[in-house]
Amino acid sequence: SSTGLAVNYYLILEETGKIEDLEFEDKVEKPLKIKGGRKANIDVSYKREGKIVYVESKFLEPYYSSNETNREAYFDTKNYDVPDSDKNAWYDLLTDAQKYKFYNFSQLCRHLMAIWRKHKNDETSIVLQSVTWMMTDNFINAIDCTSDKENMIERRKVIKEEAIKCKERIDRFLIQIGWENMTFEVLNYNNMLDEIAFSKHLEEFKKRYFL
Repeated sequence: SSTGLAVNYYLILEETGKIEDLEFEDKVEKPLKIKGGRKANIDVSYKREGKIVYVESKFLEPYYSSNETNREAYFDTKNYDVPDSDKNAWYDLLTDAQKYKFYNFSQLCRHLMAIWRKHKNDETSIVLQSVTWMMTDNFINAIDCTSDKENMIERRKVIKEEAIKCKERIDRFLIQIGWENMTFEVLNYNNMLDEIAFSKHLEEFKKRYFL
């Protein structure tokens, strides 16, 4: 599961001493200023070098599910707890997010809104990371059905392309609204092994996740 992958990786990272205040399923804040609703549940949060880092973790979901469709409430700007001058920018971001196939841009927009509401009055450096597992050739080669292999290879290609576009779009948005203490990063577990390179759990982790 994605939860299992996140727990396994970030507990190892915590053992290295590089991060502190590690928390899983951090219920940050409600994205919208409406009655009812739930707080955004972000998979991982921690502190590193004076920054607060939030992580949305994905394992296999992008390979069998699609980008979510946000509720109508997210397209009514009166529900946004942001300056009036920024409401159109948030609306445009949410609208653009709906165009993605597999990369869950819509969920990332909700997380951004929740983080904004929680931290809008402080100057803490904040990072939102979208961390995915990129399907490896080892994994694909273990699939028996040829058509399934071809579908996964094509889907992996689209996910990579959408991840790049998502990064570019959110970066433009952050500049547009002047959210200077927020950084958005797109990462994958495949390229984060150096962070846990000296852990006794490294080889077990690599084997478990076809890395």
